[in-house]
Amino acid sequence: MMYVRLMNRSANRLTIKLFLAAVLCLPVAAFALSTDREKDIEIEADSAVIDDAKRITTYTGDVIIIQGTLRITGAKVSIYYDGNSDFVKLISVGKPARFRQLPDGKKNIDSNYQVARADRMEYFKANDTILLLGNAVYGQGGSQVAADRIE
Repeated sequence: MMYVRLMNRSANRLTIKLFLAAVLCLPVAAFALSTDREKDIEIEADSAVIDDAKRITTYTGDVIIIQGTLRITGAKVSIYYDGNSDFVKLISVGKPARFRQLPDGKKNIDSNYQVARADRMEYFKANDTILLLGNAVYGQGGSQVAADRIE
């Protein structure tokens, strides 16, 4: 069972802290900081809707998800689960949706972070893949690639 704590940061925002981080295991791109999976997950949004029948939790309103050095933002983030309540995929939509994470072995300075932005990001846990769709940009250390679709 997942332990969830709601905290009010302001009258109209909620923050959810998930203390069993291994249950969700948010995206960790290749060479990402391995200790991020051990950290608490904090989700901040204006609202959250849980649809048990469809196994989807949808967060809306300037959504911010943080787990260690991992940070995902978007106007709407949907998290999909399977029949065992295990995390399957995450979809972040925004103008743009953003991703940022520090790789293993790198010092915590801005130029070392892997960064991505796109109109839509889809993360699939089964193959540990992030799909960037629409105005997609991925970069690290001053190098970047841009396309309509980046996997």
